[in-house]
Amino acid sequence: MAGYEQILQAVYDGVREVNEMDSDLKLPEAPDTAILGDGSQLASLSIVALATVTEESIDKAFDKSVSVIDIFMAVDTPSLDVAGLAERIAKRIGCPVPG
Repeated sequence: MAGYEQILQAVYDGVREVNEMDSDLKLPEAPDTAILGDGSQLASLSIVALATVTEESIDKAFDKSVSVIDIFMAVDTPSLDVAGLAERIAKRIGCPVPG
């Protein structure tokens, strides 16, 4: 799915930004990379940076706005990884989610 893959790349844009901000932190660009909760290595500033860059990338790719922070606030599981965030973004903007 091209749309979903674009969303995943938008989240990876956010991961790259976080990695550039913190030279000690190198999050992998992988679907199972923890963003929130169990296993996450992100401090609050990094979470905000990831959210901002992801939102900007989604806006550019789809001409739709989405609040990643709102998605984070609505998480009802002990953790959220890259794939989980991408799926939630896809649902918010009306993009099919694979599988």
